[in-house]
Amino acid sequence: MTKYFFLVSIMNMMLVFSIHAQNSQVKIIIVAGQSNALNWHANAALLDTNSVDELIKYYYHTGLPPTRSGTPINSTSNNTWTTLSYQTQEPYILHNKDFFGPEITLARALYSELPSIAVIKTTYAGTSLADDWKKGLNSGDQLYKLMMAQIDTATSILKNEGYSYEFEGFFWMQGESDAANSTYASNYRSNLENFIQELRTDLNTPDLKFILGRIGNTASYPHKELIRETQVEVADSDSLVDWVSIDGLPVDTDKVHLLAEGVQELGIRMANSWMNLSGIAIGNEEVSVEYKIKLLQNYPNPFNPVTTISFELPFSSFVRLSVFNQLGQEVSTLLNKKMIAGKHYISLDASSLSSGIYFYRLVTANHQISKTMLLIK
Repeated sequence: MTKYFFLVSIMNMMLVFSIHAQNSQVKIIIVAGQSNALNWHANAALLDTNSVDELIKYYYHTGLPPTRSGTPINSTSNNTWTTLSYQTQEPYILHNKDFFGPEITLARALYSELPSIAVIKTTYAGTSLADDWKKGLNSGDQLYKLMMAQIDTATSILKNEGYSYEFEGFFWMQGESDAANSTYASNYRSNLENFIQELRTDLNTPDLKFILGRIGNTASYPHKELIRETQVEVADSDSLVDWVSIDGLPVDTDKVHLLAEGVQELGIRMANSWMNLSGIAIGNEEVSVEYKIKLLQNYPNPFNPVTTISFELPFSSFVRLSVFNQLGQEVSTLLNKKMIAGKHYISLDASSLSSGIYFYRLVTANHQISKTMLLIK
């Protein structure tokens, strides 16, 4: 009996050590760029709560370029780690006092694959790659140096707390400022490729994955198309780089900055892109086979008050399924999570809605499909 209890004790100790070893390595993702990565235009009141946020480490240092007058760096985690949440401008400068960027839905979506995920966010509005983010440049805001200093502070804290860490991905939403200058735009490809290589070297992660948020097609910057083309070309030339589109996502009246729904969707698309690069999202390695995502007509239709919406996925993917009224207002979010490949059935109870025409929309990383349904009471 004594021998039995001794063996059980040893096994329990081994289990504890194993769990500690698994939990002691942190998987770091970095979100960086300018205002659409920051994003003061995304009202935190429109952000859904999620219990997983308390399990995700978060370190951030954001605001305006540091050379601006006043207190430009107005939202930080004060050189410490906290848990994933919206940010607050202190002092308040512009737009929404409480705001968030793509890091929220990005981290939530990756949590199932990286349960020890930690986010470092270094974003500064109105900054260019050519002048502000370029390594070693003595002009501009020297943001590369600032970003690396913040990463060093964040990782030093982890090491002091007994954690090891790995860098899993770099998520870059930037390019609008370079699109406003012909010289900056012409040099964007070489600057971006150098930026990627320098980060891989300085972070000692030669296989670091990069996800580029391609700047939108609605802004009036004179050289936006050159930047957009360059971002695609850089991704096409590096197997560890991918890009995601923000075209068609809700933007503010300036036609540049994503609103809350758009920012959340950007994060989802970035997560999906990272999972594709990592071989996670596509269940079948024979990716040359043509695939289609299908959104089927709800049944019954017309309906009162319950109907079923079905869709088919050829591979596992993060999915958002929403219902909108005729004014384009979202009245219900039926689904907002990763789904496995196959056919799925989602029930809609419209008891709280008035009779009329409604639209339901399925959004994945690279697809958006909508259909119409009729509620008659």
